Amino acid sequence: MNAAYDEVTITVRGRGGHAAYPHVTRDPVIAAAHVILALQHLISRRTDPMHSAVLTIGTVQAGTAANVIPEQVVLTGSLRTFEPADRASLRSAVGATVGATAEAYECTAQATFTQGEPVLDNDPALAAAAAACLTQAGFEVVESLRSCGSDDFAYYCTRYPSLMMFVGVGQPGETEAPGLHHPAFLPPEEAVRDVCRAMLAGYVAACSAVLPGAATRLTGAPPTARGSRRAATGSGPHRARGAEQP
Repeated sequence: MNAAYDEVTITVRGRGGHAAYPHVTRDPVIAAAHVILALQHLISRRTDPMHSAVLTIGTVQAGTAANVIPEQVVLTGSLRTFEPADRASLRSAVGATVGATAEAYECTAQATFTQGEPVLDNDPALAAAAAACLTQAGFEVVESLRSCGSDDFAYYCTRYPSLMMFVGVGQPGETEAPGLHHPAFLPPEEAVRDVCRAMLAGYVAACSAVLPGAATRLTGAPPTARGSRRAATGSGPHRARGAEQP
């Protein structure tokens, strides 16, 4: 459902000096710019196009004055992958690419990785049981999805059968409601209740895996549907349109 996450720090070192005399320096800013461009081919040309992967450079830190060529440039970014083999090969390729590119400009570069969250794998049986509970509770289960986002919930999935769900908070007719991390993101009160009910569906599904018939006993008759919030769950998760409890 979600990708594995690694954070990368790339340090490009050169020889600093006065901006008026670039010929006696080895400019790490120029080298870093070419490193950023060179890294882009690792996704488009070194990764199976059927495998999702994202490599993003998010920060560039260089120098403190307009008339000085700095000694070094520090880049930070993130690598997101779904396949363990891709994770390993891309980390190796990033290191080789930054070193070779910087060398072409008579600089040096080194990439270091901080390993983050693993791939988030929803348990298929648990997802199917939860989808049935959501439907019975008045939610509309919609199409499956995958996201290159990552979440520390993934650590549970490496130990136990687990399930992560998304609950939509949009209103009828909205086409571009503010999403997660947007500064204007503020779900309505009713959406919080939908989240609670979606979580309950997951717990009931887990119970039904151990106690057959538990889902029917615990959920009872489905409520009258009159809401429009959405929830999502699945092993490439189903999404669901929710209904308020009358």
